[in-house]
Amino acid sequence: MKTEVLLLIVISSCLAISLVTTLVSYYVYYNVPNILDAAIIYRGWPLSWVVESVSYWSPPPYQSVFQFQPINFSLDFVFWTVVFQLPSIIVILLRKPSFKFTMSK
Repeated sequence: MKTEVLLLIVISSCLAISLVTTLVSYYVYYNVPNILDAAIIYRGWPLSWVVESVSYWSPPPYQSVFQFQPINFSLDFVFWTVVFQLPSIIVILLRKPSFKFTMSK
């Protein structure tokens, strides 16, 4: 019983950390410098899940348009979930008792 509760706490904390990491990865961005009248900034890592478009044709408070990419967000969330749960999965697999199969007549 104690192991199941501990495992549930580890899994829920890893899910929370992966969601926070995915949201924090918004601040990791890629800029496309070859467009002259606008800037396209891809935010998120390892996949960009928000695309920010800034047009420099308007007067100085430049307006940004954000496009949310839900599939990329979901894949990022799954990626970070797997990354943060790998250590606990390895520990669980190493502690798992080996089963001996015996054939009875």
